[in-house]
Amino acid sequence: MNFYKNIKMTLGILAIVSLVSSCDDGFDELNVNPNASPVILSDMLLAYTQNGIAAHRYEAWRSNLLHAATNANHMMTPWSTPYATNEGWNPAYWDRMYVREVSNIKECISIIDNNSELSDATKLGKKSIARIWKVFIFHRITDFWGDVPYSEAGLGHTADGTVTPAYDTQESIYADMLNELAEAVGDLSPGGNSFGANDILYGGDHDSWIAFGNSLRLRLGMRLTNANATLAQSNVEAAVAGSLISSNAGTARVPFYSASNDDQWSAESNGSSAPIQAFTGSFMTADFINVLVDNADPRLPVYALPTSGTVNNGNYMGVPNGAPATPITPAIGVDYSLPNNTTVFAIDADAVLLGYPEVLFLLAEAAERGWNVSGAGTAQELYEQGISASLQYHNVDDGGTYSAGANVVFNTGGSTEDRLDQIATQKWLALFGDEYESWADLRRAKGSAGLDWFTQVNGAIPERLDYPVTEQTLNGDQYTAAVARQGADNEATKIYWSK
Repeated sequence: MNFYKNIKMTLGILAIVSLVSSCDDGFDELNVNPNASPVILSDMLLAYTQNGIAAHRYEAWRSNLLHAATNANHMMTPWSTPYATNEGWNPAYWDRMYVREVSNIKECISIIDNNSELSDATKLGKKSIARIWKVFIFHRITDFWGDVPYSEAGLGHTADGTVTPAYDTQESIYADMLNELAEAVGDLSPGGNSFGANDILYGGDHDSWIAFGNSLRLRLGMRLTNANATLAQSNVEAAVAGSLISSNAGTARVPFYSASNDDQWSAESNGSSAPIQAFTGSFMTADFINVLVDNADPRLPVYALPTSGTVNNGNYMGVPNGAPATPITPAIGVDYSLPNNTTVFAIDADAVLLGYPEVLFLLAEAAERGWNVSGAGTAQELYEQGISASLQYHNVDDGGTYSAGANVVFNTGGSTEDRLDQIATQKWLALFGDEYESWADLRRAKGSAGLDWFTQVNGAIPERLDYPVTEQTLNGDQYTAAVARQGADNEATKIYWSK
């Protein structure tokens, strides 16, 4: 909560500084921005982008819920054709991420680079954290679309920048992001601190950022299993050799503190929770509910609400996968389960960016593949620890019964594909709420796991979003080149790491 108070206080101070400075008769200083303290600006830009990755209802609703959650088969919306890009919603994440996130984090890094007030050590610590955060921002963007503006993005306001940035290939973007993480983590000094309270993820703690950076490298490395197994393995093993997120307390998350659902547009409110609170517009899917119910998953009441209508009243029922957009009227909607708006989607719920259960499942997969996980454990041990960590995060206790269930207990007698399927399924269950990652991992995992429980509408999982139509007019030449290289601009075209 101190962070949000600090933002308001800092903005107030800046306004006072501006007012006082305007009374100065020194005309030679008129071209000097009194608010542009490089120390304040770099700190506040980091905080602004961290909060903005999850706080804004506009793009969180359209991207995390209406597109990603539907494509990940966690939730369905009655407002659009399932498994199809909605052109009215599609530009939201693209526009907000490039304007608010990309441009500001790149400006943050530039300010740090050019700030003569900072010692070399302080500059290196701050820049390293900002570089890790820049990777997080960009990996979500490229995972949605594939080839996207990267190296030239967010620089249109600079002397050497362009407002028509080239689209980098996703292959080159991933190679650079992995390199950025390796270098940035290596440049952070253990035990140090940068940004302090203005870092709302970890309070500037270097050790936490090292663990987060390595864990993000683990995620991105594993993303390449189908595209470049050698590069995937080398980055996974390098990440595992360092420290990782090692408890639920170390989970990378954006905290929120809104005390009222009336404040859904506030920076203190979870942007994905706001529309869940305001509208009956997202229903649990049949596949998701069935997997939870059939295995007596103790997270069921944490994730979903029982129906309130006359059909199966008080029980849990999901919307059939691929249901048309129009039939789920409010009258019918009460016969389907909604996401729980007091837990995962409470207005003040933390937005999880990368959690401990996911790290454990990534390690379990690496171990199952025979990769070096630096003594972290066997695939079975890590798989079981991942389930336990997810249950603990949601404050539920299975008493040992869930983990011992017929479909949950680690299939030591099955094939590698069977076990990869189990790991992918449990990760899919644990990731509920972080639909960006749920959809990304589902697309990637289908290449190595059976996922027999998953109802693939029209025989496929949507692979990407269409580019915003404005790109065809505002950045037409670069758009055309990207489509010619990557493939048709539709949701069936596979991106680099999904091929």
